[in-house]
Amino acid sequence: MRNVYSRLFKYRMREKRAPLEDYLTEALADLVDRMPADVSADLFATMLEPTGRHGRWREAVLASKRSCSTQVVVEGGIVDLVVLLAGRPAIVVESKIGSSIRIHEDGEEQGGHQLRTYDRWLSRERKVDGPAALILLTHNTRPPPDFSDDSAYGTADRAVFTWGALARWLRRHSGEAVTGTAWSDLAADLHAFLEEQGMSNDTVTPSDISATQLFLPAWQRWTNTFGLLWEATKETRSGVLGKPKELEIENDGNVIWQWAYCLSPRPTEWWVAFVVRFPDASNWWHASPLPRHPHIALLIGTDDEGGTLVAPKPLPSGWLEVEAQFVTAKPLAELPSHPDEMAAALSAWATSAMSDARAIVETLGTN
Repeated sequence: MRNVYSRLFKYRMREKRAPLEDYLTEALADLVDRMPADVSADLFATMLEPTGRHGRWREAVLASKRSCSTQVVVEGGIVDLVVLLAGRPAIVVESKIGSSIRIHEDGEEQGGHQLRTYDRWLSRERKVDGPAALILLTHNTRPPPDFSDDSAYGTADRAVFTWGALARWLRRHSGEAVTGTAWSDLAADLHAFLEEQGMSNDTVTPSDISATQLFLPAWQRWTNTFGLLWEATKETRSGVLGKPKELEIENDGNVIWQWAYCLSPRPTEWWVAFVVRFPDASNWWHASPLPRHPHIALLIGTDDEGGTLVAPKPLPSGWLEVEAQFVTAKPLAELPSHPDEMAAALSAWATSAMSDARAIVETLGTN
């Protein structure tokens, strides 16, 4: 599923400029302006946690009206992002992916650099005795050697925060948020975009290694289970669906799924998929009446971004229309625990659901 940031991003390299850095800065500023106060307070407290004063920052952001300005021209440079609290600059964020910290020669000292320039500006413009922080938001760019030297900066609260850490924060908070709100939907999309750009930096931990040892045998059992579903529905889907694609995990939706495309004369961008979904960690279909516990589903959708599937009403019993797709689901907890009985129950459910899906596909249209 393509997200809004993928659609909007147009990479146009210009001399001495990295459009991706500017693009991500604008996306972050827009998102912060949309966030509820408690969420933005948590974000900046998390970014400034290394300072040891993150609790005070949480209170400061909560207590003040907040707004963001980008590409702020200051004496000696251009600040990527300025967060204003009660109308005064309080947080400066320098956004980097891989470009180096630029050297500035601003007349005040030779050999200065961006962060020192922005520190001096913030020291002058901040509210007297008000909070001030300088954050380097980076992917591969390392902070300058003097960034931890308190004697070199007027801003006491300085921190390095990575885009990967931001991606993890976005994933956690967009999953916890009330769905359907603009900021939570955009947060999920920005997380997806950072993953597409290889900037989520999620690497294995020792617990992941242990989990993988348990997962690999389980994955083979999932493969066998999906094979059972397709085999049980072989006759029902004959002449309508082609060969199933490879079994996949979709991290954003937190689903395991496998699909087959429709055969001509039906549009070959239509598909039918078996899906196992884990709702607590899923960013899909939050507002739907689907089961709130892990469930298996049969889903009908299309890859045609310009068309919307239209099915006759009413749909078969147990089917729902969810975000221009059609789905029926069964909670996994309702299946028998004995392997043989579970296999028989899954086969019976799959055959019945696929029979309904065939009837829907045969009457589908598009807008």
